[in-house]
Amino acid sequence: MRSTITGLFAICLSVSNATAQPDVPERGPPVQFQGRLVGEFLDDGRKIRLLETYTYLDPVGQVWTVPADTVVDGASIPQIFWSVIGGPLEGKYRNASVIHDFYCDQKTRPWQSVHRVFFDAMQESGVEALKAKIMYYAVYTFGPRWETITTNTVALQCSGLSGSETCETVLTPKQVLVELPPPEYDAEQVKKDVEFILSRNPDLKQIEDLAP
Repeated sequence: MRSTITGLFAICLSVSNATAQPDVPERGPPVQFQGRLVGEFLDDGRKIRLLETYTYLDPVGQVWTVPADTVVDGASIPQIFWSVIGGPLEGKYRNASVIHDFYCDQKTRPWQSVHRVFFDAMQESGVEALKAKIMYYAVYTFGPRWETITTNTVALQCSGLSGSETCETVLTPKQVLVELPPPEYDAEQVKKDVEFILSRNPDLKQIEDLAP
């Protein structure tokens, strides 16, 4: 089943890239990559260590910085889509995947924002609009997700006044990062979703609504 779907995706992407009109995203401040994407392959043949700091400024002016010595491998892009779009560190979307990979590992910003910057950076890198939307669908639906929850610990705090001791309970909040499981992969549903994206060229909100 997966090989059938992969073939369909490849054919549809080939046709759509030649015929569809590209989107023109709304932009705020200047959008740009800053620095050089320079790295070295590690001995495993897949991971890359960045030799220089690399930065992306998104359309609303937020800065996304990947420091030198960061190791990336493109694992933030669901592997089931690699045969459709190519390896995560190949092609025009390579720069975007480095930003995406780092922030998926760090989990310091909301997962929705991290996946969105992947789309924005792909557009800046010249990835065709429909292909970028399918890749956005892939990471938004099947990519990493996390959330920060607040828990309270209870402690007993006592103080002595005039020879007597009084105690009270004190709640101390603590933030915990929780990784959320991805939805189950449904090949037939993915096929329908990709066909919808190719035929309708939906906006990003409509693509997000496809996710379970």
